[in-house]
Amino acid sequence: MKIFNLVLFALFFSSYSKAVEIIQIKANKVLLDLEGEEVAVDQKIYLLNASGKKIAIATILESKKGRAIAIINKGKTEGAKSVQLSTNATAAE
Repeated sequence: MKIFNLVLFALFFSSYSKAVEIIQIKANKVLLDLEGEEVAVDQKIYLLNASGKKIAIATILESKKGRAIAIINKGKTEGAKSVQLSTNATAAE
């Protein structure tokens, strides 16, 4: 039973991430409120619909003052409700 609880605890906290909110979608750009999350230029993000399905892939263009602008690379923004950040930042160093 202890192992089961430990596994559940690890799964819960490994999937936990701060919410990034979509403020506005215009043409092929998305304005995001990062809500304390940090992103890097060229980092990939995924736009999700209400059921959690990935519907678009975007790349961060600019980030400052707790907000970011991303450009849609693939997919459609219709029905986008939330954002999932890519786990690996692909910013050029």
